[in-house]
Amino acid sequence: MDEIDIRVYSKTFERLGWVGDPLSVTATPRHNQQPSGQLVVSEAAVSTPLLLEPGARVVIRHRDEVVLSGPCRLVSCEGRIGARKYTIQVQDDWRLLQRMLGWQVPGSGLGSQTSEYDVRTGPAETVVKQLVAANSSRLGLPVTVVPTQGRGATITVQSRMDRLNDVLFPLVDQAGIGVTVRQSGAGLRVDCYTPAVFPLNLSEAAGTVAGMSWSRRPPEMTRVVVGGPGEGTARVFRSRVSSTLETAWGDVIEGYIDARDIKADDPNRNALMDARGDAALAEAGLKYGLSVQLLETSIFRYGGTGVHVGDLVQIEPQPGAAPITDVLREATLSWSKDNAVPRWTPVVGDRSDDNDKKLATVLGRAIASLRRLQKGT
Repeated sequence: MDEIDIRVYSKTFERLGWVGDPLSVTATPRHNQQPSGQLVVSEAAVSTPLLLEPGARVVIRHRDEVVLSGPCRLVSCEGRIGARKYTIQVQDDWRLLQRMLGWQVPGSGLGSQTSEYDVRTGPAETVVKQLVAANSSRLGLPVTVVPTQGRGATITVQSRMDRLNDVLFPLVDQAGIGVTVRQSGAGLRVDCYTPAVFPLNLSEAAGTVAGMSWSRRPPEMTRVVVGGPGEGTARVFRSRVSSTLETAWGDVIEGYIDARDIKADDPNRNALMDARGDAALAEAGLKYGLSVQLLETSIFRYGGTGVHVGDLVQIEPQPGAAPITDVLREATLSWSKDNAVPRWTPVVGDRSDDNDKKLATVLGRAIASLRRLQKGT
């Protein structure tokens, strides 16, 4: 535990103490997805009553670098009195994007929502920070939004009582930036980053990879028709095509998505429809997925000056093969009393053979569509 520091805070961000004797710790930061963590502690641990307080929060650091910050949510207990152990699930503060709705007019009350949508166009970082600032201020949340640097490609989003993560992702991801929400002082701090390119190829031959499993899913769609507003012959259609995938694979695969909630007279109609099509192509495109066990060397490590979640990395899947380049999507830090050396297990790309993740993706799309129907959009 020398390299791992876990501090406990109250729901009002007051420091209460630290977790010095957990049974195990896992923390999984993720790039543009909800990070998570878990602590297992004994009943007798001094920190246990602090962790069980409603709204208790933790900040987990590894080598003085914040890995995770957020509230303790689900708690489960097992064992006899005097020998019980508690499993505490921690949700990273990135959940701010999941627990806020984007109102049509964030600065007005419910009876004064005079616009049908809140439509924002601009660099991805600017759009994210505008939406977060407007709606966190509406709720009176202790959130500081770092001034925008205008990073990322231009995106157009619209919100009508949508959860912010539903309207922002995967557009923000495609625009080339990442979003972080971290505990800072007596509140939360929202900022963005541009993924870096890690300069070294990772491979077993170089001594940086101890083992891996990987998968490749070919594109499931290379061009998409977006069905927009209107009825019958008056309906508006637009198409998006990935010529790169069609050339590489010698294949044409058509798909269709519905976007009838976009209004015909919206001045951003075409941009919004194109964004829906681009998001569908990205989701159905070529996917690599690698789960890698890394070995630290004198020139390589996770964190600090080494690789981080969000970085573009190149990994040689087997000797002599062309390296796979993709985003380091997540990395799990794990430690237990039985294995006292902290270990990082990164996941590069999106694991197409992970059934739990595929189910979560399908359910997420279905839930987002249901929300639109419930709002009449």
